[in-house]
Amino acid sequence: MILSKIASDLKETDFLKDLLETLVERGLGTLPARETALTFIELLLKHHPDWKDNPPEDYELARLLRTSPRKIRTIRDDLAYRDSSKDDDWCRENLGAILKGAERIKDGDYVTFQIDDGLLRDYAQKLVRNSDGIFEQGFSSSTVKISGKSFIGLAVLLLDEAARKKLFATVPDEKKAEVQREHEQKGPLRIFVDSFVRAAGDQAGKKSVDLGFTILSGGLSDVSSAIEAVKKYFFE
Repeated sequence: MILSKIASDLKETDFLKDLLETLVERGLGTLPARETALTFIELLLKHHPDWKDNPPEDYELARLLRTSPRKIRTIRDDLAYRDSSKDDDWCRENLGAILKGAERIKDGDYVTFQIDDGLLRDYAQKLVRNSDGIFEQGFSSSTVKISGKSFIGLAVLLLDEAARKKLFATVPDEKKAEVQREHEQKGPLRIFVDSFVRAAGDQAGKKSVDLGFTILSGGLSDVSSAIEAVKKYFFE
């Protein structure tokens, strides 16, 4: 009954045409089972009129196709990596949009958010770990939790280089020197984040989350509001 509904929904689309062309062009019977599954799901999500802008959850799609959510998630992640339009600029823009909608948890000291796209999730993980942060994933691999400190680092790494330099320059030299003396190998990002966290004191978690959202609110280049926030913590 459900499959009949899907077939009816796809009737006026090019799903079947594209599927047959792909299977025949590559040589009927030569496409591995996994590639056939990838092609089928890619075209299904592409052509279904109700799923283009609002695709079903892994669990829902798995029930429809009589497989496991884990297999659906793996296939979707593979498809994300095959999409050549998803370059670093695409990742930065879309990750920034997701982070703006992050939810505060643990009394505001942490944030949580969901990234369904496998490429984008790995991109975010790389940025967090590059800033020595911890990237925690929940029961669902698409659900992520990071600390306020990691949130600042992630937000800063999404900025363009000129904006990042402007933000780093707001930290007084004596504050930078204090952090640098303790850890000689720290780079500009770690010095900035650690200086801010130290200045924020007991409220470091909440203020770090606040600063992360402030940085994200300006986009990739406007850090004027973030600069004012940093100055407030260091000079008031």
